[in-house]
Amino acid sequence: MRVLNFVLKYALRIAIIAYLITANWRFLEIFAYLNAPKFWPLYWATCTLVLIYMVIIEAVYCVLILNHSKTMGGIRRSTRKVVFFVTGITIVTAINLVFLQFLLSSADHTFLTAEYFRSGFVFFLLVFMAYEAWVWYYPKTTLGFWVMERWVGGVVLGIEQKAASYSSIYAEKEEALIDDGSDIVVTQEVRLETAECDAPRQSFVAEMSIVLMDILLIISQRDGVYIYLRSGQRFFTQAKLAMLFNDEQLAWFAEYRKGARVNLTHLSAAPDSDCVLQLSDQYMLVLREVWKESALGLDSFLTVSPVYIDRIEQQIENKEQLDKAVLSESIELKSVIENY
Repeated sequence: MRVLNFVLKYALRIAIIAYLITANWRFLEIFAYLNAPKFWPLYWATCTLVLIYMVIIEAVYCVLILNHSKTMGGIRRSTRKVVFFVTGITIVTAINLVFLQFLLSSADHTFLTAEYFRSGFVFFLLVFMAYEAWVWYYPKTTLGFWVMERWVGGVVLGIEQKAASYSSIYAEKEEALIDDGSDIVVTQEVRLETAECDAPRQSFVAEMSIVLMDILLIISQRDGVYIYLRSGQRFFTQAKLAMLFNDEQLAWFAEYRKGARVNLTHLSAAPDSDCVLQLSDQYMLVLREVWKESALGLDSFLTVSPVYIDRIEQQIENKEQLDKAVLSESIELKSVIENY
């Protein structure tokens, strides 16, 4: 039912835009066009072109905004907005001009003799710039967003499968270490690495973007927000939590004690008997490697407050009902201090 509803709304959008492009500035003369025999062949051809142009604009949005590749990661949202509008309308306009030039040349006309730039061209730009605005502010109504939603769902499933396989491999290695009696050597190596990394290193970043899927923990305090990534990096910014995340995004981050939230994607199970968060083993190992305090301190850091136990267990059970496409969105941070 949901798919059918989306298809009908998308088809209606194509029909409206195709009519506007076909009728041009005289789009209010509806009955005159509907009764014209030559209108319909041109209209159906325009519907096909409009579908192609809409898909192109949505694809540009997915690449620049939703996909959020490393090349775009350091660019501000306002800049990406300009890049999206310019890139989308440029590609669509170029394709449309090439197509029209082919049609006009076959009828011994040019853009100048047909006066296209004085009429249809301006209207075409206005209509598709308006559609770009629609895509920017209502991305969930687009076909591209549905594709990205399925992509994100696949990525999340891959993360869960990777975490499961990593867990079994890590367990086998741990057993091998214990059987060989070499756990003492490993402990000494870890202590040596910890001693070498005791001096905290920091770097300042003016602006950056972080994809929600990469966030492991969020710690909100009076002085600002600390963000822990699954890579082991930690960032601090002097901002309020409500300034960085909207309600739909925060739904993926369950509060496990006052001011502390965990990404539901990276939880392997409900809290254990000691009320410690059960993060995927690969991320727990990363945290232990970069943690500056004792293992006991890390467990304390991940301990769920008793008042949040039932709530977080319920959120873990219901996480499949959340919109996974939200995880591909990003937050913008300013004046960031990175600790690593």
